[in-house]
Amino acid sequence: MAPHCRRGFRARTLVVGPLLLVLLGAAPPALADIGARPVATGLAQPVGFTFGPGPTLWYVEKATGEVRVVDLRSGRDRLFSRVSRIDAAGERGLLGVALHPRYPSRPFVYVYATRRSGGDLENQLLRIREEDGVGVRRRVLLSSPVGSATNHNGGRILFGPDGMLYVAIGDGAEPDRAQRLADLRGKVLRVRPDGAVPATNPFDSPVWAFGLRNSFGFAFDPRPTGSGSPTTGRPATTR
Repeated sequence: MAPHCRRGFRARTLVVGPLLLVLLGAAPPALADIGARPVATGLAQPVGFTFGPGPTLWYVEKATGEVRVVDLRSGRDRLFSRVSRIDAAGERGLLGVALHPRYPSRPFVYVYATRRSGGDLENQLLRIREEDGVGVRRRVLLSSPVGSATNHNGGRILFGPDGMLYVAIGDGAEPDRAQRLADLRGKVLRVRPDGAVPATNPFDSPVWAFGLRNSFGFAFDPRPTGSGSPTTGRPATTR
């Protein structure tokens, strides 16, 4: 499944194929044996996921606000945390999840969510601390206002090979905001695991790339870093 679901999509099953076999240490299957099998069913719009040690599969449900963990050996599916005050209209909701690069020695889980906060609607980057297998002490690291449109919220979050957390925020269906550096919408943001702005960012702000419409996903080149790596590359702009 894709990291995020577009409006109207109702995913209820997560499936995995050869990637899971590699994670479990099994030999890659012959091409004729490649297939898919469900690892979790009965889910409510699982729009974002990531893999953890164990091996485990961490996923978030768009409207319920639940962050859940599947043990890929036993199949056990458990609740880690429930994020409150979620607004799941259209493409809003609990949309992304990432683990600290040194998890579990650094027991932090990050999620991206559209939430009500003091009467305002915001897209927020949250850090949740794990204690005894459950999420506690939730902290807001970043927030961006949400307009009247229910689409173009982005929501993909991912740690890069440089140890920084990258956050994709959509333009909120207001394209001109993507070109305004003072507005976090229509951007890819780059922050430290504690939410601080790295000194190597190009604009003395969380903004790393601007001019984006709405990113439902992104990835990093797994090859050794070079001139185009997050640590040495130039900021990107698109229209």
